[in-house]
Amino acid sequence: MSPAELEMGHMAGMRVLLTRPLQQSRMLAADLARLGWEPMITPMLEIAPRTWHDGALSGAQAVLLTSANGARELARAVSVDRNLPAYCVGPATAEPLAQAGFVSLHCASGTATDLVRLVHRDLAPRNGPLAYLSGNVVSRDLGPLLAPFGFEVRRAIVYESRPARTLTDEARHAIAAGEVAVVLFLSVRTALTFRDIAMVGELAQACEAIRAVTLSQQIASALEPLKFAQVAVAREPNRSALLAALGG
Repeated sequence: MSPAELEMGHMAGMRVLLTRPLQQSRMLAADLARLGWEPMITPMLEIAPRTWHDGALSGAQAVLLTSANGARELARAVSVDRNLPAYCVGPATAEPLAQAGFVSLHCASGTATDLVRLVHRDLAPRNGPLAYLSGNVVSRDLGPLLAPFGFEVRRAIVYESRPARTLTDEARHAIAAGEVAVVLFLSVRTALTFRDIAMVGELAQACEAIRAVTLSQQIASALEPLKFAQVAVAREPNRSALLAALGG
């Protein structure tokens, strides 16, 4: 067991609030429970699949993915060739494709900039366009980022993400009662949604006794002016670094 896991084990029974969409939160909750935490899920985004056609992939030399939600929609498309190269922003994004039998998976280090570098290194514009499967809202659109290198990026929206209007009753009561030790934030939108809900309610003061752990400095900045006891930022934008930051 790693030092981070040992440290987290001493905090057994402490509640940690997960703000990711429901399916991703469930996966992370399993890791946290194994490390001795008591996870509580209050999704700040609702994910709704959007109808799309695999014709969006026609002629593409590769598909680009910046979220596991987009990867799941691709994995559900049974008629898609499992040999199609998929370039993913990180390993967590690639997981649904690996489970669905895709064999040409290429993972960046967790940011859109990393993914652009990987695509530029591996692929050539002359070999055809790139299909980008995404949600209706993205923090950074890959099309403009890859255009200076000569790539044609065809974006297809395959799911919608809708911000929550409130926390779950369980989460709201737990925060107010001082039962939550940490809140995890893995995206700017979830951080902004949580901040807005907390600021207009009666939870802002309660957050002053809670740690926030974020995947990046950009996400941490999105929480302002909401005040936490501490805001910890993962050293790298991946799950392992996030869990290490959670351990303090």
